[in-house]
Amino acid sequence: MFNKKRLIQTESLSYAISVKSTLNDHNIPYTERVDAGSGWMQFITLLFVSGRGSYGLNSDHKQTYSVYVNEDRYEQAVKLISRL
Repeated sequence: MFNKKRLIQTESLSYAISVKSTLNDHNIPYTERVDAGSGWMQFITLLFVSGRGSYGLNSDHKQTYSVYVNEDRYEQAVKLISRL
């Protein structure tokens, strides 16, 4: 992501939503990314090792939410979300 800096990385969906809402309220454009952990490789390993895949039932499958902003708006965004 050219000219972008990661503002936050969190596992909390509610915090990510609060950050995005604050950025929207102050007209700061952002890009978001959601990573869902190791996904299919972990499922396949569980399937062959234990004989059953429990993908989605295990709380270890966490999503990570990242929000990126343009470098020129980064300092402003940091100040705004520090109040959350």
